[in-house]
Amino acid sequence: MVKSKYLLENILTKEDPKKIKESILGIAQIFFDEVLDPTGTLETNQKEIWGSVWRAVELAVPGYCKNDLSRELIRNEMSKHRWILGRCKNSYKRDAAYEFWMETLLLPFADEVYSGLNEKVDLIIPVASGGFEPAALCEYYLGVTNILPIRYSYYRKNDCAVLVPPWESQETLEKNIGGKNILLAEDAIVRGKTLEGVSRWLEQYKPEKIYLAAVNFCGSPAILQYSEHDGLYHDIKIPKK
Repeated sequence: MVKSKYLLENILTKEDPKKIKESILGIAQIFFDEVLDPTGTLETNQKEIWGSVWRAVELAVPGYCKNDLSRELIRNEMSKHRWILGRCKNSYKRDAAYEFWMETLLLPFADEVYSGLNEKVDLIIPVASGGFEPAALCEYYLGVTNILPIRYSYYRKNDCAVLVPPWESQETLEKNIGGKNILLAEDAIVRGKTLEGVSRWLEQYKPEKIYLAAVNFCGSPAILQYSEHDGLYHDIKIPKK
């Protein structure tokens, strides 16, 4: 388990692109968990801090995949709130098996997103924390700037309910989801419990369409579309680019 201060040190001092990217994703997970912690004592400007963290994710993930990491821009974002980010209480861990298949499937996933989704997406919803990395790639390749991070965790946090950042009001959720095309971003689909819970939560806002972009779905990347008739995700039925 790695503390946030060591991850921050990696970002600000190391040159290895993979280490920088992984450290930024670790900071994003740690800080987002603290944002959602009802017992936490975070600063009142947590929305601003999250904005800087997410901009670093936006720079790091596509930059790593293109071998064009903007270290200076990333470090500038992370330096803005380094004293707060460096003292987060949670830790970060990513096991070797996860890193292996994520590294193997991430570029094929990017190709799948670019070639397989030829319809406008209004909002990307990364399901924390595994959804952060694929969401950043979806954002880059689809040109979408509207992001709503959520958490619905059966394994790591046992939420069993959708949690949204405290700055997202009910009115904002209705405006951003209702009648819109939504893309869920996930790292892996295993039993589908998280996906089922998130889909039910989304339905109350009456989106136009719900898509799923998963890095690892039965061993390969997938773009699927939700059907309200049976509550399941199916192979996408729109033309390829």
